[in-house]
Amino acid sequence: DDVTVSGSAVIIHQTTDAAESISIQGNSAFQWGDYAYWVTGTEDVILTNNLAEDCGQRTNNTFASFLVGTGVSGVVSGNISRATASNKPSYGFDIASTSVDLRVTPDNLSIGHVTGAFNGAYIGKLVESSIPSGSAVSLTTATHTNVTSITITPGTWQVWGNVIFNAAATTTIAELAGCINTVSATFATPPNGGANVDLNIPFTTGQDNTIPVGFRSYTVTVDTNVYLIVSATFGVSTMSAFGYIGAIKII
Repeated sequence: DDVTVSGSAVIIHQTTDAAESISIQGNSAFQWGDYAYWVTGTEDVILTNNLAEDCGQRTNNTFASFLVGTGVSGVVSGNISRATASNKPSYGFDIASTSVDLRVTPDNLSIGHVTGAFNGAYIGKLVESSIPSGSAVSLTTATHTNVTSITITPGTWQVWGNVIFNAAATTTIAELAGCINTVSATFATPPNGGANVDLNIPFTTGQDNTIPVGFRSYTVTVDTNVYLIVSATFGVSTMSAFGYIGAIKII
């Protein structure tokens, strides 16, 4: 059956898959030594506008105040997790569900936790990888090469990146290209949702070149690697590449 709990100064503890849908709204939990709000294995969850203060405390600092477990769909929004005691949980919110039908909105607030606000994916989450010049990847002429990669979780993500080609002083350059793809060291077919660039223009010998590779969206149902990939056609001497790839979860 359905379960609704609202407007109470109580602890909602270990609510599991006994219900077909669960609505937990406007509740408060204080100084509870475990998860204050724990929902798992349930569809159509509404977990909104709840407060947890100094809950989820554990000496190993690994627990959270709010746990959204596996198999959960629905919405988590407008909740507050606040930690003021010395023995604080790592996160305010631990999002274990990978359901594409779960919406965890950016208005959930986490204050004073050891590691951060969230563990897991949520709308507005940023995943990124930046490779500095000192860690540039050596290139072989006309060969597709990974510069770096990130992993995105189930949902819809917007992904973007750029690449810097670093040429030796005497290196001649004929072509520079880059893209974002979910297949390692493989160029996607243009236009690749907007994340593709291929330049055949007169280049200055030995000159570095910074090139945006574009911006595109991915909707995935499992954890997926996304790669920043480059290719350069060059001669005489050497070339390397470094750059950045970022993604933000929008659904």
